Amino acid sequence: MQAVTVTPKFVFGVNGQLNNSLHIHEEKKLVYVAGHNVIVYDLEEGTQQFIPGSANADEINYIAMSPSGRLVALCERAQPRSQVTIFDVPTRQRKKTLPEFEMENLPFECKEFLSCAFSPVDEKHNLVTLCGEGDWCVIMWQWDTFKMLSKFDLNVVSPSETKTFQISMAQIMQDQVIVVTGSKTFSYLKLEENMRSIVQVHGELDTRQASDEYTCHTWAKDSVQLVIGTAEGEILVANMRGEFVICVPTSPFG
Repeated sequence: MQAVTVTPKFVFGVNGQLNNSLHIHEEKKLVYVAGHNVIVYDLEEGTQQFIPGSANADEINYIAMSPSGRLVALCERAQPRSQVTIFDVPTRQRKKTLPEFEMENLPFECKEFLSCAFSPVDEKHNLVTLCGEGDWCVIMWQWDTFKMLSKFDLNVVSPSETKTFQISMAQIMQDQVIVVTGSKTFSYLKLEENMRSIVQVHGELDTRQASDEYTCHTWAKDSVQLVIGTAEGEILVANMRGEFVICVPTSPFG
């Protein structure tokens, strides 16, 4: 008797609890999380392709697209520690899973990476991850060789929410910078010594009156401005050096 193979044809629904979980690919496809899968939905054809989560993981808690859109990274809650898996989007082939299973004495123990981001300069090699409760640190990886390049400990104290934490990377002039936002947390970091060192430039955003419950952020297309949202509905703007400029007057509570 032949074995029966079940292949999904269409997955209904979306995980709306995840932060930053909807992406546009090739201008006609949506990439999002449903169940324990990343769905690549073709808007013109009405068809889906599937990138499955890892068998040893409990759930997908964050996804990030590379600048070119060719790669997607899946942060997964797993045992004994968090992991992130990189896939090639067009072929849906797994490239690497970090950390490598055999790696020992790693400087983190958290069960999930809250967020991750590809390098804007070299997405085929470099990725940054944000460790959550138990560690609260930033780790820079050379992901194609499983190497951990550098680590920076964040000063996170009693956050009211962990799902809103986000990390990003940007190329500012000759520097690559990392920004972390979340509950009562803003950190503007710079990579030095060929990514072997992470230095904090700003540890807070001096907004004077605005809320420090940051829920999301994004870089303007030219990376000249950083736009940050708060739980109170404020839209804050910082310059490319991570310095507060203005609270947009027309934002809900601006």
